[in-house]
Amino acid sequence: MCSWLATVMRQKAFLLFLTCVILTSLFMILMPTRRQRSFKNLVKETQDKIINLRENIISAGESLDTDQSSVQPDDKYLKILGLSNGDPRDPSEIGGLSYELVVLTAVDSSTVSLAPGFIRSVARHQPDASIIIQDLGLSRRDKATLNRLCNSSLCMVSEFQYSLWPNHVRDLKLQAYRPLIIQLALRENSLVLWMDVDCRFSDGDLSVWISKVKKSGVVAWVADPLTKDGGDSKLGGGFPTTALTHPRMFEYFPQVKKEDYEFQHMVSGRCLMFYSFPNEPSSSPSHEVELSSTLILPWL
Repeated sequence: MCSWLATVMRQKAFLLFLTCVILTSLFMILMPTRRQRSFKNLVKETQDKIINLRENIISAGESLDTDQSSVQPDDKYLKILGLSNGDPRDPSEIGGLSYELVVLTAVDSSTVSLAPGFIRSVARHQPDASIIIQDLGLSRRDKATLNRLCNSSLCMVSEFQYSLWPNHVRDLKLQAYRPLIIQLALRENSLVLWMDVDCRFSDGDLSVWISKVKKSGVVAWVADPLTKDGGDSKLGGGFPTTALTHPRMFEYFPQVKKEDYEFQHMVSGRCLMFYSFPNEPSSSPSHEVELSSTLILPWL
């Protein structure tokens, strides 16, 4: 009996050993084939992606070389801004435009501490001007503090609606929110002054600048070659527009030559004044359309 059990155990051990050998052999045979196939597929997919990428780059370059490039905003954004060709301003809205000065700015968590000085500066030098401060993503505490500071009928805090715009607007370094805020304000106000929150008034008399903006539609100040903030420079004068503009950027705008801007002083975007709809009889009725099509729309 004992010998029979020993024979059975030896057979089971042998069968188990044989099974392990067979499975190990199959594993060693099949694995290199799968790995080789997987590697070949990976190489082929990578080559296809590189070829497609190169074709896209070549086609984009050819379109630039043939002056076929264009950057057109989505029509749904243009409708919100009132810049869509199929959505002209209702004449009844024109009578509701405010012709009083509106001072615009925007703050985020890194610049909200500058808001008290900004509000005091505007209130001191332009007491009749309205202040609109765009909230670019403040905390509850900062919002409460800003609302306490902006506690008059001439001061308003408005939360910027990122959900209405493309994702790149959320990148505050691009400052893509600036033309959007300005255009939205121009839909309801005629005279708009954009100022970065760290800017301050040095004089309360804006009559010279208002007279100029009513003729041209926009007034900008030359960017400083040292601080690039539009202030006075020890060197005097500004620097050309081409100094901080990529050469290929000019190819995106029709009828624009890089050479025409080599001796043009670059202006600062930190302080800009706009006049969107002149009510003087001598002014051109297409003034607002020209401002939107030649400045605001390309800016977007």
